[in-house]
Amino acid sequence: MTMGHPYAGEGGMAYQSHLDDPEYWRDRAEQVRALADQVSNQTARDAILRIVTDYELLADRAQARAKR
Repeated sequence: MTMGHPYAGEGGMAYQSHLDDPEYWRDRAEQVRALADQVSNQTARDAILRIVTDYELLADRAQARAKR
């Protein structure tokens, strides 16, 4: 699983925003959920799953914006 910075292009310059791409956020949620499955510490797992919830919320908001 790679979790590189989503905005880093050549020279670290921003080239694309994923803010409005619901599939991007759903994919991130899936990646992070897989990471949570590998964590045995419940406190850490809970924190990671909160991040998953936030990514899913970002996906829902991006999808809502696309429907406007």
